[in-house]
Amino acid sequence: MGSQDLPDFLQTDSLKLGRDSDPKLSALALLHSTAQKSHSHALERLVVEIKAHLSGPFDSVNNMIEKMIFRLMDEQRREDEHKIWCDSELHKTEAMKQDKQERLRLTQAQIKSETAAMARLAQEIVDDEQMINEIYVFVKNATEIRQAGKTESELAIKDAEIAQRALGNAIAVLRAFYENDGRTEEKLQEHPLPESPGTWDSTYTGVKDATKQPTGIISVLEVVESDFATSLAKEETQEADAAAEYQKVTQANKINKASMEQSVKYKLQEATSLDKDVNELASDKGSTADELAAVSEYYGKLRERCVAKPETYESRKQRRDAEIAGLKEALSILEQTSLVQRAGVHVRHQKGRHMRGSLQA
Repeated sequence: MGSQDLPDFLQTDSLKLGRDSDPKLSALALLHSTAQKSHSHALERLVVEIKAHLSGPFDSVNNMIEKMIFRLMDEQRREDEHKIWCDSELHKTEAMKQDKQERLRLTQAQIKSETAAMARLAQEIVDDEQMINEIYVFVKNATEIRQAGKTESELAIKDAEIAQRALGNAIAVLRAFYENDGRTEEKLQEHPLPESPGTWDSTYTGVKDATKQPTGIISVLEVVESDFATSLAKEETQEADAAAEYQKVTQANKINKASMEQSVKYKLQEATSLDKDVNELASDKGSTADELAAVSEYYGKLRERCVAKPETYESRKQRRDAEIAGLKEALSILEQTSLVQRAGVHVRHQKGRHMRGSLQA
């Protein structure tokens, strides 16, 4: 109900005119003015209700005002309690929301980090396995080459040994023959071999030093035998060196291959562990996201209930305080007037008793 709906004598101008003459109208005017300033329909209704009891005793009007004061104070008390609850709940929920957001951010970052670590491990495993395969192929090829070299060396050594034995036998036979024939080595040297023996294709060139060129068949055979012995020793040395180098290389590659295979094993274990962690983190991420959604929904409802209102708590409290102040002022006017009237009645009563006492005397 607005001021335009009030009876004529309750309009502002009429109320102002009656303030000095009637304390009830003065209190009513004050309440009406407070209702207009605070835009309070409840006070306007109270003004109409008090108007209906203007002819009654002060106590009746006072009771109506007191009830309104108590009701407004109770509303303010309940709203204060509600605000305390809202502030606490909003604070807790906002902290919970931020905690969930931080947990979700950290979980996502950890998933990203561990996924990247898994990718690095996977590439390292591929590289290591490729290296292991290269070592395997290298050792296989080296073994094949060593086996071929060993076979060739064994054949060369065998040929040299056969040649040595044959030459040794030939020299022994010749020596025995010449000794039985009564010829000595010195005499044999007196008949050197011709430069181009008819049964030879060419002269022997095994001895490069011309001063040491053999002059007899036994000497030639001995030189050849010495050359085969040198060749045999060289071949045996080369074979031993090649075998030692092969053992050294294959042993080093064997150690390297075993080390890399162990590394792959550990990396596979680490990758499996990381994969397990990522799956658990993904599950945690889903749970945290669901919790964050629930908290965010609750937080939104809290704001609708506690914050998103046409009028703020401070404005409502200020308006209600103004209403209570106006009611208390009006009540004070009525209570003072009531005390004055009661005092006047008491004085008149005392005067009446005095006058009756004087008449009786």
